[in-house]
Amino acid sequence: MESVKLLVLSDAHFFDPNFYRYRINEGRITANPSRLSTDLALGDSKINPFQSLILLARNKEIEADALVFCGDLTTCADPTAMNLGWLQLHRLCTELGIDEPIIATGNHDVDSRFLISDTSPSQMLRFLDPPYPTRHSTQSTCFWANGYCILDKEDARFVVINTCALHGYATQSERQSDHGMVPETVFRLLEEDLNSREEKRLNFLICHHHPVEMNLPPEDRSVIGNGDALIDLLEQCGSHRWVIFHGHRHLPGIRYAGNSQHGPIVFSAGSMAANLHLNIQGRTANQFYEVGVKNEEGLTLGRFKTRTWDQDRGLWMLGQDTNALPSIGGFGYRHSGGDVKDVAERVPEHQNGPITWKAIEDEIPLMAHVTLDDRNLILEELRSSYHVEWESDNGRTDVPPGGLRLGREI
Repeated sequence: MESVKLLVLSDAHFFDPNFYRYRINEGRITANPSRLSTDLALGDSKINPFQSLILLARNKEIEADALVFCGDLTTCADPTAMNLGWLQLHRLCTELGIDEPIIATGNHDVDSRFLISDTSPSQMLRFLDPPYPTRHSTQSTCFWANGYCILDKEDARFVVINTCALHGYATQSERQSDHGMVPETVFRLLEEDLNSREEKRLNFLICHHHPVEMNLPPEDRSVIGNGDALIDLLEQCGSHRWVIFHGHRHLPGIRYAGNSQHGPIVFSAGSMAANLHLNIQGRTANQFYEVGVKNEEGLTLGRFKTRTWDQDRGLWMLGQDTNALPSIGGFGYRHSGGDVKDVAERVPEHQNGPITWKAIEDEIPLMAHVTLDDRNLILEELRSSYHVEWESDNGRTDVPPGGLRLGREI
C-alpha cells in the first residue's frame, strides 16, 4: 500500500504595508489584506500565523512528506512580500525535512497590471532565489515553456499547472486575469508526457483556480475557463484516481468531479492568513490541512486534519469545528445502500449507549473516507429508511459526536 502525508497551505497573501497603501491604493488607508505583513516581527508567533506554523514543524507537532502550496503567496504582485514569503516557505520545508515546496502560481503572484515590470507579468517569479517554481532546471523550463511541470516524489506524482499563464493578456471581450485558464500546450503535451513515464498509484494535480464551479456569487467568473477539459483529461490519464488541490476563493471544501467513479477528487483549500471578505465570513476560516492519502486495493483514499487560526489565542487549533472544513474528515470512498445497511445493523449491538461515528469507522474502515456531504446523506438515509437517529451535543448537523441511537419511527 502506497501512502503519502501532505501539508497543504494556500493563499498566505504576504504584503508590504507601504507597497499596498501607496502603490496599490494610492495612499488611501484600507484594511490589511492578510495577517502576514512584512513589518511583523518574524519571531512573534502569537500574531504571525506563519511563524506559529514553523514552530509546529520545529516541535514535530506536524510532519509531512511534501509541502503543497496552492498559490497567492503574496498580494498584488508585491515583490518584497513575495521574496519574504518564498523564503518563509523554504524555512518551513527545512523544519519539515523536505527539499522544496510544491507550489502553484496564484493571480496575486503575477504582475498582470504591469506595476513592476514593463515586459512580463511573471518577471518577479523568474528572478526568485531559490529558483521558482522548482530548483530542478528541466521541470522549471517545462513549467515556463508549457504551463506545467511534473514532480515525482517516490510513491507520488505531482503535476503543477499554471492557471495564471495568460494573466496580463486580454481579448476584445475580456481580461484573462478575470479567470483561470489551462494553457493549450498542457492539453497537447501532458497526456503524452504522463504516458511515457512509469505510472504512479498516487497522483496529484496542483493549481490555483477552481476547475469546477463553486457556491459563489453569479458575477464571479474566476473558475478555470477550460476546467471541464482538464477534468476529462485527468479522468482518462492512468488507472488511478487523481486528487486536485487548489485555492483562490478561500472557500474550503471537498467534491467529486467528472462523469465516472474514476473522476478526480477536488480539494479546495481555504486561506491560511487572508482577512476574509464579508461575503464569505461565516462560511470559511483561516486554515491549513494535514492530509494523508493512500492507495488501497485500487482506491485512492484520504484523511485530513484541519488546524484553524485562533486570533484571540494566537494559536493554530485542532478540534475547532467551524463552517469551513471540519477538524477531521475523509474523502475517496463513495458509499452505497449496502454501506448504510451495515451502519444500521451496528446500532442494535450498542444498545448500552449510542454508537459514535468513530466506532462506525472502526468497524467499517471505509466509512472513514466518506466526505462530509456523503456522511450527511448516510445519516439521512439512516433516519428515513432504518429509523435511526443521531444525537448531537453541539447543535450542529455535520458531525454526530453524541453518536447514533435507535429512534422512534418517522
